[in-house]
Amino acid sequence: NSEVADMSRQSLEDSGLEVLLWKGKYLMVPTQEGIAVVHIRRAHMRVQYERYLNNRFGSGPQSMPSQRLLMPEAITLSKAEVLALKDARETLAAMGMELSVVDEQTVELSAVPADLTAHVREALDAVLETFHDGHWDDHDERHRRWAQAWASRVAPKGEVTMPLALRRQLVADLWACEHPHSDPTGRP
Repeated sequence: NSEVADMSRQSLEDSGLEVLLWKGKYLMVPTQEGIAVVHIRRAHMRVQYERYLNNRFGSGPQSMPSQRLLMPEAITLSKAEVLALKDARETLAAMGMELSVVDEQTVELSAVPADLTAHVREALDAVLETFHDGHWDDHDERHRRWAQAWASRVAPKGEVTMPLALRRQLVADLWACEHPHSDPTGRP
């Protein structure tokens, strides 16, 4: 609605808006019409999902912030998986995941998107899932699936505590999204 669009233009961080945390899972955001209830996990998923997508489709930064791994992780895969990853190296690098082919059945992961450092293997598994599901040749669908899987892994689960500045930032980031009313799977 127009109110959401108006809120996306203003900086909630400096607005003085009181964004209340409720039950560790929801944010209560005062609006002119009443109160907007924001599901924290779903909001995080939407924000991260659109960041990954915007990067791929040209409206985001040149590349996602990545974090170099202290020790590169060697992962043994099938020959077909290694070939597929070799083919997707450039796209993965733009998303913050750097890998090199060691041999016909091994890749070495040297960097991942900064927010996925605790989920290194899961991030790669999400990439390979699209290979096994038959979506590899549709580059846009492949990227959407990666973005959705990665967003799901980095979004907080269960009850959370958030200082007011982070609550305001999450709401501002959500309102700035193209589709702020649902998570990447369509849940409100």
